Amino acid sequence: MSNLTDIILDRVTGDDMDFMRVEADVQRNALRRLRQLERDLIAQLARVDPSEPKGQKAQMARLDKLLAATRFDIRTAYLEVERLASEQLVGLARLTIDQTADAVNGSVSVSIQRAGGLSAAEVGDVAFFTRAVPQETVTATVDALTVQGAPARDWWRGQARNTQAQYIRAIRTGLNAGENLTQLRQRIIGPSGIMKTSQRNADAMIQTSIQSVINESRMDLYRQHPDLMRGIEWRSVLDNRTSPICIALSGQAWTIDGARLLGTTEPFPGPPPAHWRCRSTIVPVFRSQAVLSRDFARLKNKFDQLPSSSLAGIDGQLSQGLTFEGWLRGQSEQVQRQKLGPKRLQLWKDGQIALTDLIDQRARPRNIEQLEALIQRRKDAA
Repeated sequence: MSNLTDIILDRVTGDDMDFMRVEADVQRNALRRLRQLERDLIAQLARVDPSEPKGQKAQMARLDKLLAATRFDIRTAYLEVERLASEQLVGLARLTIDQTADAVNGSVSVSIQRAGGLSAAEVGDVAFFTRAVPQETVTATVDALTVQGAPARDWWRGQARNTQAQYIRAIRTGLNAGENLTQLRQRIIGPSGIMKTSQRNADAMIQTSIQSVINESRMDLYRQHPDLMRGIEWRSVLDNRTSPICIALSGQAWTIDGARLLGTTEPFPGPPPAHWRCRSTIVPVFRSQAVLSRDFARLKNKFDQLPSSSLAGIDGQLSQGLTFEGWLRGQSEQVQRQKLGPKRLQLWKDGQIALTDLIDQRARPRNIEQLEALIQRRKDAA
């Protein structure tokens, strides 16, 4: 039977559809602005046309004029994308807190109903979580947003600089090759043009930022209810696209302060995302019903009204759902090899490594040489 943590995981996974709509809207706004930038760059290129003069000196003069004009356009476009994304992420943070609180409270009710064979009316309201995360905390979470260890605003400004550098390189390379205006345009907006790369980078930035806001906002909510919780559990999507980092972290659990819970081997790396386009999430692990009844009069009064058998799911345990290792063992050898690679797969099958060994204590993937060195150290210490 699913315990409370499993039920919460199902409910928050169901909320992903709402988050996907937000993501699509942010991406649509960013793409619209970057396509306008495309048009601006092409218009500037046509207006100046550095390919027209035959003399190198005249060409360079036009090129300098073009780059001065486009530098402002690129910087302005990315500042706008950053502003639009930030505004929408504040709304997403509040949506995440409200929906996660509702998911937790609904899951507690469902857990009691299933265990006791009770109706929703018989159980009534079970308000474990409130939505009481101050708006200033919500705004501060988005303002302090980091992606892969760097502030989000630095990533956007870095993308503006990268786009400018690629634009300069593309035009200069084309001019050196004697290309005409049409060919230069293709370097900007063609299938392999620099703006296609810029759009892909923006898409990855938005997707990763959204996952960061979702999980940081959930942490804000969990921190508001520390006395109810044992901690948090990392859950990774189980498929053949799961990264080595998320394979190792799936099912690991820590206190709100980051201390390992029993059975966890990895240090807490901070909430997801663990990498670009990470799909992992964190779910709360509650204290047992007996402890909650002892420490919280409002919950004890509620629990005392219900059959003791109906509280079995509130057991303070981690989720009982399929682990990545269990999922992988059920896959074909072809899928296992695709996921781990032949050497890692053999080491795993031989029992020389666990999946948690795929990363080091700083959540960095280990290569084959590092895994073999780890195995040797263990042999030496035995």
